[in-house]
Amino acid sequence: MMRYHVETFSLPDRWVNTWTEPVKGPDGAYSDRPVTFATHLEAAAALNAYWAGILKSVAMGDVMPYDFEDFRIAQIEIKGARGTRERRNEIQTTRREIAAS
Repeated sequence: MMRYHVETFSLPDRWVNTWTEPVKGPDGAYSDRPVTFATHLEAAAALNAYWAGILKSVAMGDVMPYDFEDFRIAQIEIKGARGTRERRNEIQTTRREIAAS
């Protein structure tokens, strides 16, 4: 099954998916699960919403400006019930592609 996720560039890890969501396990404890999207368009919409929030926070002086080039959308293949990522086909997303979504 092909899915998409947002990757963030960081040193020394390079490109990684840092977007997670809390999931309650059978024992009642919460753990983080990587956020993935069914389509490139859904991932782009989430990234646009994230950027809108960041730009608002920057304008209010709450955070320092982020570098847009440090984010991209990557296509991943998920196999098995546990969601093992076995293959990545990276899709570099430029500002124009995100804005057009």
